[in-house]
Parts: sequence; C-alpha cells; structure tokens
Amino acid sequence: MFIRCVLAAWFLCFFAHAEIGYFMPPITLSQSGSGRAAINKASEYHLLNPASIAHLGKASGAVHFMGDTSDPYWGLSVVENNRMPIGISFLKHHASDKQILVLSLAGFVVPGWGLGFSLKRLAGFEKTAWHIRSGVLIKPSGSNKLSLGATWEHIFSPQPAFYIYEQIGAGLAYQVNQWLHLQVDVISDLSSNSKAMELASWKKNLHFAGGMETVFSQFLVLRTGAVWYIDSDTIVYSGGVGVRGKTIGVDYSFSLSAEKWVYAWNVHASF
Repeated sequence: MFIRCVLAAWFLCFFAHAEIGYFMPPITLSQSGSGRAAINKASEYHLLNPASIAHLGKASGAVHFMGDTSDPYWGLSVVENNRMPIGISFLKHHASDKQILVLSLAGFVVPGWGLGFSLKRLAGFEKTAWHIRSGVLIKPSGSNKLSLGATWEHIFSPQPAFYIYEQIGAGLAYQVNQWLHLQVDVISDLSSNSKAMELASWKKNLHFAGGMETVFSQFLVLRTGAVWYIDSDTIVYSGGVGVRGKTIGVDYSFSLSAEKWVYAWNVHASF
C-alpha cells in the first residue's frame, strides 16, 4: 500500500510539471512515446511498432482524439489477430483535408518473435508523403515478464532523392508484477543528405523515453512518462489515466508545453 501511495504521488508530480509536445494517441502520449516493446491489447500500438499486432490475443478498436485545443485530429484504429494479423488507422484533421492512413501487417517468424510492417500515407499536407516502418517484438521463451522491441522507419521525403530521413528505435518492457509495468526506449532521428552527416546526426538526435503503468484496480490504470533529449539536455514529462471494463474502456493523457496544451483521449473496445 505504501509503495502505491508513493507511485501515486510521483504520478501527480509529473502532472504538475508536464511539458511535452507530442502528437500521439493517449496511451503512447502518457508514456512519452515509449512502448516499442510493449505487449498490450491496445489497438494504437501498431502505430508505434507494427509487430505488436502479432502478440494480440483479441481484436480491438478505438476512436481517438489527438492534438491541442486549436488543432485537433479525430481518428479510428482497428486491429485483428484472429484470422490475419492486420491493423488499420485513419486520422482526419477537424478543419482541413489533412488525412493520415496507416496499414500494418504482422506475424510470427518463430514462436515469440513477431515481425511487422506498416505503410503510412499523409495526404492534404504541402505534399503527399509516404512512410514505411518495420518492427520486431520479441517475448523470450520462458519469460512472462520481459519483452524486447525495435523499429525502423523511412520517410519518402518530398526533398531531393538523396535526402535521408529515418528513425530507428529500440525498447524494453518489463512487468514487475500484476500492478506495475515499466518500459524504456532509445530513439534516434537520422536526417541528412550524406553518410557523414547521417552519422553525425545519429548521436545529436538521440533521446531516451520511459514509461510506467500502475494498475490500481481492475478498473483504474495510471500512467506516467518522461523523455530525455541528449542534444539539448532537457527532460519533459507526460501522464495519463485509463478506466477499463471487461470490453470497453477510456484512456486520457495530456501535457503542457510552453506554447499550448496538448492532450489525447480514446474510447476503446476489445472483442
């Protein structure tokens, strides 16, 4: 009981000092973008690591709201693993033609080793862009607590063909017990027009993200996270809460940057 009270106090402190500007679904936002190794029934995780679909036990779907009070996006995510592991997400800007469509496919290459690919199309922006992401999510045999994940994303930029924009990430998730789950990711954005610049940007754009999920009861889940940007030596925080039933649940997260209030919520169901 004492430990739970301490964790709750830490959670509230994070809320009081939250400063983060992510555009993410609520569970991901509440844990600062970590979760590449998370084995979770949430449909939104295929946006982070498409290989997560292979580990789902049920089909699930969610209606999302993401962004800030002046620039929100609505969206829908559905994943299915009973017949064919597939995930689809569609996001629409509330006041323009901006749209984001993501299609993910996944499967097991060997037991416990999930492999996934996703294709993302951004339309209605200055130029239509395509992103491709691949991911692996491993749950070692004999371990019910540890999982490992990694992703690689390439953005087909409207810049000249020799311009490179990629993101690589790796993560670890650990279930301490039934009510405490931890996860940490390391991510680097690669943006350059030469191999020399690419190597230089790898270290410059490195950042670490971590998240904690505390299950206070079968209905209430509290989440918090932080991300550390190496180049600027800054740490920003996030948090969120989830209320869940046997089939339907609600998640909410928010952060406060220097410019605006950013938050996300969803209503989700598993079936």
